[in-house]
Amino acid sequence: MTIVFSVENAHTEEAGAPPPWTTAPRDASELRAYFENAFGEQWIASATPSRFLLTGGDVAWKTTRIDDPDYRGLATRCVDPATTGFEGTILRHEERFWLLAVLTAAAEGCRRQ
Repeated sequence: MTIVFSVENAHTEEAGAPPPWTTAPRDASELRAYFENAFGEQWIASATPSRFLLTGGDVAWKTTRIDDPDYRGLATRCVDPATTGFEGTILRHEERFWLLAVLTAAAEGCRRQ
């Protein structure tokens, strides 16, 4: 398979390395998404019907994992101004919009399977 997109880790070595799942081959049911803001902060998400993964350089590439995700519920929580972010992660508004797009696409894709 031909690689469509590749990007370098913009974070310092102190942040560590992205987890192996971020560069592993995708399975057929996986939606994988990448985001980088104007400050070079990078996020990667992976969604399947059975689990959601989110990691970023600003959280030292620690992976947040949610099994059997309710993507519509997560999307609602993501944009709720009463929350500060996602699973304890503080997100800027543009990061929330990206995450909302990922969760919405995952909700639609998982419903079709």
